[in-house]
Amino acid sequence: MQFTSLTVALVSFLAGTALAAPARDREASPFEGQPCSRRQFSGFCRFDGRCGLQIPPNETSFVFVKGQCGI
Repeated sequence: MQFTSLTVALVSFLAGTALAAPARDREASPFEGQPCSRRQFSGFCRFDGRCGLQIPPNETSFVFVKGQCGI
């Protein structure tokens, strides 16, 4: 049985989409929404334990900050 390149591309795309889909629903975090900071930048904790730092002008960086956001 021979597969066309279109069939192989379609199967590859579907497999990649299935792997990229979240495996479970988001769990609520007691730290979500609390303020956090790193050096001169400040932001808010996300559900995954990362601090969403607001960096001017209009940039956001999601990082793990030791001692904050439950980490």
